[in-house]
Amino acid sequence: MDEANEQRAQKLLASRLEAMGIEMTPLPGGRCAEGELRLRSASFPGLSGDLQFSRLRFATVGGGHLKCLSPEAFFQLPLIAIGSCSDSRQVEDRIRASWSRHIQALRETAKELRRLGVTTHEEIGGSALAFSLDLEAEDALARCLDARHLVFPGSGPLSGLPLRSPKQRIARLDLTAESAADLEIGLTSQIEAIVRGAERAEAERRLLAASPSRENAQAKAPIPIETAQPRAPVRVLLVGGILGRDQSLRQALHGLGLRTRIEYSSADALAAFREQSFDLVLTDAHLGRSEGIELIAEIGSLPGIDRLPIVLVDEHARSTLKQAARSLGAAGYLVHPIGSDKVLSGLGRMASGQRGRRFSRLDHRLHVAWQADHHGFTRSIGRGGLFVRSESGVVVPEYETLEIALPEFGEQILIETRAVFRVDAAGTPDPGVGLRFHGFPNRDEARWIAYLTAMMHPDTRR
Repeated sequence: MDEANEQRAQKLLASRLEAMGIEMTPLPGGRCAEGELRLRSASFPGLSGDLQFSRLRFATVGGGHLKCLSPEAFFQLPLIAIGSCSDSRQVEDRIRASWSRHIQALRETAKELRRLGVTTHEEIGGSALAFSLDLEAEDALARCLDARHLVFPGSGPLSGLPLRSPKQRIARLDLTAESAADLEIGLTSQIEAIVRGAERAEAERRLLAASPSRENAQAKAPIPIETAQPRAPVRVLLVGGILGRDQSLRQALHGLGLRTRIEYSSADALAAFREQSFDLVLTDAHLGRSEGIELIAEIGSLPGIDRLPIVLVDEHARSTLKQAARSLGAAGYLVHPIGSDKVLSGLGRMASGQRGRRFSRLDHRLHVAWQADHHGFTRSIGRGGLFVRSESGVVVPEYETLEIALPEFGEQILIETRAVFRVDAAGTPDPGVGLRFHGFPNRDEARWIAYLTAMMHPDTRR
């Protein structure tokens, strides 16, 4: 659907909703509208009693869906299809049905938690479920989003941690545990993993920002390496027709030394990540049959992606969409056209890695060989680099092409790397060097990504 037809469809949808007696406020650009629905006096079921709501505010999404915004109790509901509704009563019935399914799922979750011996609490007027994690903070309650996920509290061990996005506090709720102790062990392990990841990322950020000095020359901690070799190419993925047609934006990004690739749909963007990894993603807010905001979550769930910066680009400023994008972990929200030198330089810094690690790592041992018959093994691997330790004590050169054996795939690949930090041999049991990928001479990046995917998700192994 082209832009003109889409705007007509949205205008028609807003007119239909207004004709149903729903108060609508079209937003600039015609791609979205906010509405307020007066609810019938019938109560809504809660976790332990009936609840009363008189009004509900929502935003239209796409061609025939709405997202509930307030009251807060309704925010966790999924998108609600309203394209076939002919009156406001049917719209409300769809909302009530979604609400009932949500509450029923929380009731079943509460039942399973009580079976395990976990004491549950009601929040937001009896519309949300929470339970104590027995942390240092007395009010450290985990809130259940649905039957399978929860949000860890910001208090307790996660208090003050420099988490990159709110979604890092979302964890999987395992109701197959046999006791409250088993459940607590599993959740505590997830919290500890979040803490370790945040602390490691912060330590690496500080190390990479520091310059080598005499005092730290013999230190056991990783030491950044200064190199005169050329930097690895920085790649930006542009998704959607608006960004794809913006030649001035592409020229500006190229002027900053960034390489760009254009894909026009969400499916093609995800397919591109199977071929190569990107340092920054800019996506249109609207991608035809899907939404850019959905792509944020889809990219974030790809194997090996950690905190990859994704920026949502809209034709008109919408505070609700900006808030939703931020809640899903977007690095930014911009209004098209993007012409400010300050904004462009900010995108350049973001793409060049000045926001910390963007790809997760997997502890994995692979045999590595480089020039002069030197050999070593990896300690960890990822989309953007790896850590090599040399059992013979040989230091990996600052700029080198490595041959890496993939035993599960029965093949070897070549990867050009650049050293970015090292761990000295003196006094440490694990000396080695951290390497960032510079290129794949034989176009082996797709095979490397396929290997990482298989190792991180064993059910996908061929």
